[in-house]
This record gives sequence, structure tokens and C-alpha cells, in this order.
Amino acid sequence: MFRGIPINGQLEVSLDSDGCRSSPYSRVIYLEHVQAVVTLAASRRGEVEVFLTSPQGTRSTLLARRLRDASTEGFNAWAFMTTHCWGERAVGTWRLEVRNGASMCKLYAVFSSFAV
Repeated sequence: MFRGIPINGQLEVSLDSDGCRSSPYSRVIYLEHVQAVVTLAASRRGEVEVFLTSPQGTRSTLLARRLRDASTEGFNAWAFMTTHCWGERAVGTWRLEVRNGASMCKLYAVFSSFAV
């Protein structure tokens, strides 16, 4: 799933989690931390911001804008972690928001994948 993110625009994707409910030994009831594994390409990585919202509505900044990061590498299966949802339930819909703060027309960002 490749989806372009417009200049000065954003993309939101959702992922439903059952907290590994079907596995009695791996079941997650309450969270300690969450990792969002993200793959995206960007012509200037520092222009990209990433936010994760838990099913209970807690919003975490996973990646803030970094003006000095001019890398063109993007993120390939990069694990971003948050503890802001400590004690919350794992079950529900997780929302990932990716913002492309590109200030120049030639900059781009393309979202590829997301997993928790």
C-alpha cells in the first residue's frame, strides 16, 4: 500500500488490534509500551512528523519535525516506541498520522506500511 502524502498535508491510517486475544499465553490486556513499525520514503526526512493515537484517545508524538535532518533515507521498517499509553488496553483501533511538512514543491513523502 503506497500512498502519497501531499506537500504540507497529512495521511491517517488505522489498524485494528485484538490484543492477541486468541493466544492465551501471548494475550495483551494492559500496555507498558507500544511500537509502531513504519516504512516511508521522503525526499527530506526531517520534514516528516508521525503521531500515534491509542484506542482510548492518547496521542503520542513518535517523530517531531527536525529542521537539520536533510537525509533522503526515509524509514524502512523503523520501530517508533511510546510509553504514553501505559496501563491502557491494547484492544481497539490505533490511528497513525503522518504529516509532510515539506515547504518546497520538490519535496515528497510516500507512506508504505504500519504495524503495532
